[in-house]
Amino acid sequence: MNNQNIKPWYKVWWIIGVIVLAILMLIAVASSSSDDNSSSAKHNSSSHVTHKAKSSDSDSDSDSDSYSDSDSDYDTDSDDADDSADSNATTEQRNALESAKTYSDTMSMSKSAIYHQLTSSYGDKFSASDAQYAIDHLTDVDWNQNALESAKNYSETMHMSKAEIYHQLTSNYGDKFTASEAQYAVNHLK
Repeated sequence: MNNQNIKPWYKVWWIIGVIVLAILMLIAVASSSSDDNSSSAKHNSSSHVTHKAKSSDSDSDSDSDSYSDSDSDYDTDSDDADDSADSNATTEQRNALESAKTYSDTMSMSKSAIYHQLTSSYGDKFSASDAQYAIDHLTDVDWNQNALESAKNYSETMHMSKAEIYHQLTSNYGDKFTASEAQYAVNHLK
């Protein structure tokens, strides 16, 4: 036989095509198996609550018919409750508490506004008992300071008068702070 007419294997186009196709198939199989693993891990995660950073103003616009001028829905007499999370707390209770801490720390919300955000169909959708657990177990929250931070925000960004700030802080359609918390905030505005 004449060996001069035979090309080396790496110069035959169909062999190169088969090798490229095999590499692409291996990449596709590897990426689909890692996607399956990550999606099943996400699906099985016990922490499935998302924190929605909605302001109470935008929530009150869409849910204004559920508000009333009566006292808030949560139990204000439960301040004597244990100030730390109970080791027997359910996952939902722990998630509600973490969400409540986030609302207090980052948005300076009142107890009533946090409770509403936790239970709202436009918010976190926790049960009333899980939301109450969260309110009862919030620790190291200075509600007067939260009211003051909200008041500063209204003063600096919306240039409101002290009377209007007080009204916004105490309104059932606004921040839902108590009268004493709102008065503290207005008194300490600079």
